[in-house]
Amino acid sequence: NGSGSRWLPGNLFLDTRHVSDMDLARIYHRAHCLLFPSRAEGFGLTALEAAATGLPIVATSYSGHLDFLDSETAYLCKYTLGQLENTRGLKQTMALPDPKDFRDKVVSVIENYRRAALKGKRASQRAHAEFTWEMAGKQLAGVLREIAKDVPSD
Repeated sequence: NGSGSRWLPGNLFLDTRHVSDMDLARIYHRAHCLLFPSRAEGFGLTALEAAATGLPIVATSYSGHLDFLDSETAYLCKYTLGQLENTRGLKQTMALPDPKDFRDKVVSVIENYRRAALKGKRASQRAHAEFTWEMAGKQLAGVLREIAKDVPSD
């Protein structure tokens, strides 16, 4: 199974290797669910990539990935906020996912995979319709036009 990956109790596979885009796509397509107990995300590209493949997602109900995940497209878990040290050693407000609620959501996926797959399908449809590079470019162009309006001309 290679460096950075291992099996955990309960038939869970933890994979922390750095992989190519092709290998990552294969991992998403072979997986049954993305477990995303995030404390904070700027955007949540990992969750969006998984959503685009139709993979069911269990995630913390906090931060950037809520731009594209909701109760129709994912299993969102409760959390409390806490002050934790970030990777730069600075205190930051972060979510502390509720372990029991997270576990309960995972059990829901296992016990009713058909429902989970339907959420994954809706997530994929949303990802492909609303979160393309073309859409991002159009949004950026709109922001730049607004900024340009405020720039005095010489």
